[in-house]
Amino acid sequence: MDTAPAHGFDDDFFKQLQTGERGAHANWKASPENALNALQQAWQVHYPALGASHLQEMASDCRHWPLDEWLGQLGVQLAGQALALYTLDFGDDSHTLVVLPGSQAAVFEAAAQAGGHVAQRCLADASTPPPAPATRLPHATPVRISMQPMQGSALDMHGPTIAFASAPVYDTQKPWAWWDVHEWPPRLQALENLPVMVAQTDAAAPMCIAFFTSKRPGDPLHLHCAAQPRPPQGHAQDLPQPAYLKGVADPKIAFAGADLLLAERTKAWVYRGLAHQPTHAQPQAVLDLPPATLRHGKVTGFARTGDGRTLLFAGSQFFVWNGETFLPTGIFEHDLSCRLKTAPLHGDSWAWMDARENLKTASLGDGVVQTHRVENMACHITLAPAPPGWLVLLRDANLLCRDDMAQLWHLPSQTVLRIGEGALGKLDIFYWLQLPNGHVVVADDKKALDLGPFDDLVHDLKSAGA
Repeated sequence: MDTAPAHGFDDDFFKQLQTGERGAHANWKASPENALNALQQAWQVHYPALGASHLQEMASDCRHWPLDEWLGQLGVQLAGQALALYTLDFGDDSHTLVVLPGSQAAVFEAAAQAGGHVAQRCLADASTPPPAPATRLPHATPVRISMQPMQGSALDMHGPTIAFASAPVYDTQKPWAWWDVHEWPPRLQALENLPVMVAQTDAAAPMCIAFFTSKRPGDPLHLHCAAQPRPPQGHAQDLPQPAYLKGVADPKIAFAGADLLLAERTKAWVYRGLAHQPTHAQPQAVLDLPPATLRHGKVTGFARTGDGRTLLFAGSQFFVWNGETFLPTGIFEHDLSCRLKTAPLHGDSWAWMDARENLKTASLGDGVVQTHRVENMACHITLAPAPPGWLVLLRDANLLCRDDMAQLWHLPSQTVLRIGEGALGKLDIFYWLQLPNGHVVVADDKKALDLGPFDDLVHDLKSAGA
C-alpha cells in the first residue's frame, strides 16, 4: 500500500481513507492489541518500526485501556521514530488510523482541513505520564468443570434481569418480583412497581430490606422498607425521603447494622434504627461535601470491608461510617467510569474495579492502595460475593469474546483460578450467588446451575489446572 506523496495529500487519498481502501480502521471499542494489528497490516510495510516487540508488549499491557488513551501513548512511541500517528473521523463508529513521516505532519493537517476532514494527532501530553504498571498475578489454565443441575425446580429468568444484590434477584416481567436466595429453590413474590435497587441487613441486625421503586424507568423513585425478605403485596412501608432527592435518578442505599444509609453524590443521610423501628425512622443529614468536589468525580456508592464496616465513596474519596457520621479515610480514587463495583476482602480491607479494569485493594489500617492487573478477561468486569479472602470477577456476558467467564482471586496466596469460555456448556455466567449453605449458584437469563460448595469448587479448579 502506497504512502501519500511528500508534496501533499490529494482528494483521492482522503477518499480512499474514507472508503477503507487505505489506512487502518479500528472500532472505537477495539482493544489496543486489535488496533495495533490493524496498523501493522496497513502501514508496517512502509514503516517497519510498527513491528517492534515493545509496541506489542505495550498493547498487551494496556489491553483494557480506552482506545483513545492508548493511541496517545502509541503516538509518543512513534514520534521517537520520527513518525506521526493520526485519527480521522468520517462520522462512523471507527477510527481511521494514518501513519506518516513526522516531517509531513503539517502538510497532512493542512490538506485534511482544506478537505473538510477532522484529523487528530495521537500524542499524549508529556506532563501526564501513563499509570504505573499494575501488579501481575500468575497465569492459570482455563478448565471445563463438570456441573450438576440444581435439585428441585430450575430457576427460570424470563427476560433480562435489571437489578441484582447479594440477597434478591429481580425479574423484569410484570408483576415485578424477587427471589429470596435464603430459601432455595426460591419462590417468587410480586411487587406493584419496578424495583430499582435493594439493601438488606446482615445477620447482626433484625431482618429488614429497603428498596426503591418506580412505576416506569425514568419516573421518580420511592423508598420503601419491609421486615420480611418477601413482603406480602402492599405490606412494604413507605419511607420519608429528603427533599433534595426530588427528581434525583441515582441515589444509593446500604445498611450499617440496623441503620439505613442513603447517599446521592455529595450528600448522605441516615435512618437510625430503621430495622428496629421502621415506623419512626426519619432521614438525618450526616454528610454534605462542598459542591466543588464534583469536579473530581460524580460517582457515588457504598462498599463494605471484610470485618463489616460500611464505606461511602463520594467526591472521589472513601469515607468510613463510625456509627454517628462519615469520616474521611484519605483513600482516593479518581479513575471510575460510571459506578462503583466493589467487594469486601479480609479484615479492614476491600476491593474495587477502576475505569481501566484494574483491580484495586485498600485497607483502613495502612491506607495503601494496591493495583492488580486483570488478564484474560474482557472489559466491564464486575465483582460478586465470595467467602472471606476471596474475590469473584465476572465479565460482561453480553460481550462477544472468548475470554474467561469468571475468575476466583485469592490475593494472600497470589492465586487466580479461571473458569474459561464453555466451561459450563451453553450456560454463560450473568450472576454468581453465594448461598447461606455455602453453595455457589451461577445463572444466565434462562437457567441456573448449582456448582456445589465454594471450597469444593476451588479444589476442583486447582486440581484441573495443576
